[in-house]
Amino acid sequence: YKRQAPRSLPSGIVTDAQHHELTGADPAGAAAFDAVVAALARLDGDAGRRALTLAAAAPGLLMAQVAAAAAGLVGPEAELGDAAAAALDRVLMLVPGATPREAGHVAALAAWAAGDIAGAAAGWGEVAAQWPRDLLALTLAQHADGLAGNRADLRRRLRHALPHWPAGLAGRDLMMGLLAYGLAETDDCNWAEEAGREALAADPGNGWAAHAVLHALENAGRHDEALAWLEASRAAWAANPRLARHHQAHRAARLATTDPRAATAAYDRGVAAGPGAGTADLIDATGVAWRLWLAGIDMRQRAGTLAMLWDLRLKGLSLI
Repeated sequence: YKRQAPRSLPSGIVTDAQHHELTGADPAGAAAFDAVVAALARLDGDAGRRALTLAAAAPGLLMAQVAAAAAGLVGPEAELGDAAAAALDRVLMLVPGATPREAGHVAALAAWAAGDIAGAAAGWGEVAAQWPRDLLALTLAQHADGLAGNRADLRRRLRHALPHWPAGLAGRDLMMGLLAYGLAETDDCNWAEEAGREALAADPGNGWAAHAVLHALENAGRHDEALAWLEASRAAWAANPRLARHHQAHRAARLATTDPRAATAAYDRGVAAGPGAGTADLIDATGVAWRLWLAGIDMRQRAGTLAMLWDLRLKGLSLI
């Protein structure tokens, strides 16, 4: 992914690719931060781990600590842990030197850490409203809005930001991928498909944009095209275990209505949750299992496994 180099202002202030000041950054750190934000916006499979690595390497770069501490909002729950907790601790120590924009991120992050998903969504949404080119705020707000059920905000925040992202601005394709998902989830399917394809034309590896196009096709009732899109876009998402499993769940859910036995095979091969499964994986597996049960497939043994994994998950445990 090609980005404009972060600019150093005459005062020595270093900025990100969209020209926001970054407290504690040098040009190399800013470039690395831009790469982490791009990975989070694309939902790259290693995005969370990359955020944690940068945070450890650049302990004084405040926004790197924010990205690492919030990585679990975008990535699998396994991305949380001691490293993310350490990043959160560093955020709190660096707060006195934060800019107003960065302070807004910290407030949203504090809500997220306290389990207040709605508060986190509102906080990152406020940052995005005041600084509409803040790609990390747009990304985190979108995922928090999804978890909080803020359907209208999935669309509203990105539509507000769109006029501030002219063609040629670094990261526009990433913003268009986010916009595509927000539009797809609010049934503006034609525009969602257009925005997602624009994002993918600039960066064929944007898994989130590919996911948005899939949702747009499905929500428009174009199910055969959606199945074909899963294959056509495989290069954008196949390397991401979480997104690959989710897309296989999409495929199996559709097949459950036309070929239940093929759907069952797809479930067993790529959807069934296993030891250490995160919440998103369990939700996908449960949704497909229910559809297979409705289609007349005997799911008793598989459902028993799911029930055990859900019980462990809700207790904060796993089999590994």
